[in-house]
Amino acid sequence: MEIRGYKPVSKGNPRQVKKAAEMLAASKRPVCYAGGGAILSNANVELTAIAHRLKAPVTTTLQGLGAFPETDPLSLGMLGMHGTWYANMAMQEADLIVAIGSRFDDRVTGRLDGFAPKAQIIHIDIDPTCIGKNVEADLPIVGDKEVLTELLPHVEPCDSDEWLKTIDQWKAEHPLRFKKDPNDQTARSGAAIVRTDSGRSHHFGGCRATPDVGGTILQITQPRSWLSSGGLGTMGYGFPAAMGAQVACPIARLSPSSVTADFR
Repeated sequence: MEIRGYKPVSKGNPRQVKKAAEMLAASKRPVCYAGGGAILSNANVELTAIAHRLKAPVTTTLQGLGAFPETDPLSLGMLGMHGTWYANMAMQEADLIVAIGSRFDDRVTGRLDGFAPKAQIIHIDIDPTCIGKNVEADLPIVGDKEVLTELLPHVEPCDSDEWLKTIDQWKAEHPLRFKKDPNDQTARSGAAIVRTDSGRSHHFGGCRATPDVGGTILQITQPRSWLSSGGLGTMGYGFPAAMGAQVACPIARLSPSSVTADFR
């Protein structure tokens, strides 16, 4: 679409991209933080490749779910107010945060004066007004997913082994917990069943999950399989969204909207 006065830049500045690679290589506690922009730009393949090559954990926003498979050992799940304990701890203890298509909104940061105090920040976004708007970036890069394509050949594994061990320990000590039946402590809750089964492709492969309001206990593994009203917080969104998704993708299997709406 041609809009006079709006000419977005898709490729990153070569010097900035090279500097980003140098910062990644020097990092010992990196975190990749992906938002809805990673979904809109179809950057999931490039993001996954960079995370694996760098050996860096990945966390996503609510709108970024699916940009990185949550069944991957490097996944931290969602961060922020409704995110996992270990994703938030990783952000606070990181020495480098690579923000990709995300805007550091208040649901992620909480109090800005206490957010990620130990981290340098690389912020990649196609919208220059989002960079530095809430959290100052040490290295801003304006561009689309092509920035990740340009960055990937320069990425080398960093010394993150101890960092990953620490995160694995956090995951073991602070896993997602679900309410149990007070009359039967051995019974699995509906949320626990969905969480366990969501990573199995024969149950949820190719489905589109459509919640009403809140986070999800599904493990989202593919981009554009999570449909949410995001910050609008519209109750009643899930059911009509499921209908629209079925019309758009008639061969896909849909998980009931109530699954993600009722279980936190």
